[in-house]
This record gives sequence, C-alpha cells and structure tokens, in this order.
Amino acid sequence: GRLEFPINHKAIIHAKYIIVQGELDIEVNHPTVKYENEGVRFILTGTQDVIFNPAQPNDAACPNNGCLLGPKPFLIAGGKVRIDSIPDNKCKTHTPVLKKIYQSPIYSPDDFPSVVTLPESCPISGLQFVSYDFESTLGNWTGREGAFVSLTSDGALAVTNRKLRERGPHLDITPISPMSCLVPNQDYLFVARMKLDMANGTMQGQSTTCKTSGEYCPRLSARYHDLSYDRRNTKKYLAQSIAPNYGQWFDLTGAITFDE
Repeated sequence: GRLEFPINHKAIIHAKYIIVQGELDIEVNHPTVKYENEGVRFILTGTQDVIFNPAQPNDAACPNNGCLLGPKPFLIAGGKVRIDSIPDNKCKTHTPVLKKIYQSPIYSPDDFPSVVTLPESCPISGLQFVSYDFESTLGNWTGREGAFVSLTSDGALAVTNRKLRERGPHLDITPISPMSCLVPNQDYLFVARMKLDMANGTMQGQSTTCKTSGEYCPRLSARYHDLSYDRRNTKKYLAQSIAPNYGQWFDLTGAITFDE
C-alpha cells in the first residue's frame, strides 16, 4: 500500500519498528529548518529484537525463521520512500547504509574514538571515574550557591530552592584524585537521567520552557584550572528539539575534555 502525509502535516508516531514494503511519502516545504517547522516524527520504542518475514513474492529472502533486525529497526524492505524536508535540495535527506558500506573505503577502528580504561595511577579501576545511584548517599554532590539537595524514596537526587537557573546540582571531584585519573585531551562521557518539575507541582505533562522557546534548557558545565592555573569552563546545553515535558524523565549527556 501507500502511506502519504499531507504537506507540512504534524504527527508523532510511536512504534516498536517501521518496515516499509510499499510507499512512504513525507514532504515538509517550510523555507527554513527549525523546531516550529517540524513535520512527522517517528519515535521507536522497545528493547526486544524484531523478526521480519517479508510478504510474497519476497518471502524467500528471509527463509526459516525470518530475518533478525534487532531492536527498533527502520527498514526499507521494498517499494520506495520519499522524505523531502530540506529547503535546499542539494542536501541529502538520507544515505542508504549498505550503499555506504559497499561503495566507501573500509575504515580502520583506529579512525574512531574508543573506550579506554582509567590509568594505573588512578586509585579507581575500570571505565567509570564516578558513578552514583543515589540509593543511600549523595556522595560528593551538593547544591550550587544555595540550592538544596536530598535523596528521594525512588533513588534520585532532588534539587530544591533554586532561585537562579545556575543553581543546580554540583559535583566536586577534587577528593577523588582527578589529577591521577583524568588524562588531558581525552573525551569523558557524562550521562545523567533527569526530569524537570515545577516547585509547586503544577504543569505535569506540559511543555517545559526549554521545549517551547529554547530558553532555560538544562546544561552540563565543567569548571577546572589547567596547569597554568587558568580557569576553563565547558558548557553543553540540551537541544530544544529533544527537550522534555515537566515530569518526564530524559537523558542529559555530553562529552567533557580537560585541556592540559
């Protein structure tokens, strides 16, 4: 069959998988690319592997028990897909993965960043420098400049008394030997599971200010002094396009690099 969305139609589709065997047609012709002009959004969910059994006459392509696609696949198994959403048609909207693999040079794993273990000089071994589950302790987390932090019954760190947006949770890594553990010019991944709530408990499920206007978005900030004692500051903001609603859990991630 054919699934065609009206031009500039807004829709959010939640699914465990998307498999196209007919035609899928989406067109957004706004003159600029921005959050307000977003059209169709696909949100793939689930963690279970998907088994695909093609329709006839292609059923022999996946014999026996079908083709294993893994979790959350977006598969073009037949037919065609047209997604036209870029004002300048010189830009590609997608690149077929198999075409990229077969026609491009073979890359070496050394061309890409890899996960490294902490150095032998570090009193902590393994891959993680710091990790907190907030089940029983706050560790070295405090509230910045007057904010209060406390543990919740469901294993989270709650931040209250935030009079300014800069007054969020603060982690001091000085007591855990950063000079012996962190390597200059090495990327370190920060990951936190978060949600935003109004202090008075209202607006649950409604859009945050970050989502509606791009203002007051959560940010990751790392401050330190280099070997010349110059102060450095790295900031990573949550993108408005993935901003949550109030009361909705989301992931705040960012790479931090410490210059020498």
